[in-house]
Amino acid sequence: MIGDSVFTQEKNVICAVRTADCLPILIANKSATVVAAIHAGWRSIGLGIIEKTIKKIKANSDLYAWLGPSISVQNFEVGEDVYNFYINHDPELFLAFETFGEKYKLSLPLAAIIKLRRCGVKNISGSTIDQNFCTYDDQKNFFSYRRDKNTGRMATMIWINN
Repeated sequence: MIGDSVFTQEKNVICAVRTADCLPILIANKSATVVAAIHAGWRSIGLGIIEKTIKKIKANSDLYAWLGPSISVQNFEVGEDVYNFYINHDPELFLAFETFGEKYKLSLPLAAIIKLRRCGVKNISGSTIDQNFCTYDDQKNFFSYRRDKNTGRMATMIWINN
């Protein structure tokens, strides 16, 4: 386990993260010998949690990534401090921002995709990409910290079967 991620090469050991707007990312290699779950919030993405996890699991090829539901770019307004934090740590991540006036909107999935692709992950899918789920907008199906403040969490899990 490293900060906001957990991984295993053991069978029947569950890797899980809990989120309520942050982006859950599941990773597995093609041979299903290693899996990982990442809690990808704005800070952990900016500090390299994706790269650190992939480096730690020592699986640099044939990786698959699945991105779960998270807050959408339309609902994730951040300040200049977050924008500067990203740009100072990884200038390419300016692509994950939309600007309006003196404010910014951040796409956690796009920031994650940029980093996953840079790490060599070509197979990226998930509910955020395929159906454009937004935890903030969909009160019926998802918890959202930004929407409700005091709220539950969703668990996203992955494991290796026997």
